[in-house]
This record gives sequence, C-alpha cells and structure tokens, in this order.
Amino acid sequence: MEKERKRLKIILEKNEVKQLLQTLRVLCGPMRFRILMALKYLGQNGLTVTNIALILNASPSRISHQLKILKDYKLVEIKKKNREVWYTLTDHRAEKYLSDIGI
Repeated sequence: MEKERKRLKIILEKNEVKQLLQTLRVLCGPMRFRILMALKYLGQNGLTVTNIALILNASPSRISHQLKILKDYKLVEIKKKNREVWYTLTDHRAEKYLSDIGI
C-alpha cells in the first residue's frame, strides 16, 4: 500500500511538473511574452488585437495567432464589448508567473 502511494505521488508530481513546463514554453515565446507584458502594464481594462499590434509594432494577424495560443493555455481571456474583442490577463495567473520571474 505504501509503495502504491509513493508511486501515485510521483505521478502527480510529474503531471504538475509537465503542466508547469508547458506554461513556461508558452511564456518563452518572445512575442507572447511581450503581449503578456503589454496586457500587464497597459491593459488593466483590456486591449484589442489592434491596440496590441500598435503597441508592439506587429501585424494584427501575428498578434491574433499568439493570443489564441495564450488563450488556449488560459493565460488570457476575452471579453466582447459591442463588436470588439478585448483581451485581459486571466485570473492574475499570468501576472503571477511574471511576478515570480521578477517582472
């Protein structure tokens, strides 16, 4: 019984580590990291793809693609206002990661 508990604990820890590593891979993308920084420091009320593209001097399609990845990993969320989609950091999760690495 004790052996099985230890095995289960190792498996759970591996899953947690795997999840953390996946998140870190997402954060390591330079454009995704810059997007998160823009949202943290300039997007308290949210930013649109156009806003982010102007801030980061990048094409809206590139920003949109990176935002989809961030959304898939639940680092950003969307809020629709009229016909516009606004992006914000999700539940301070991304903000916590940025703070943890000293940003």
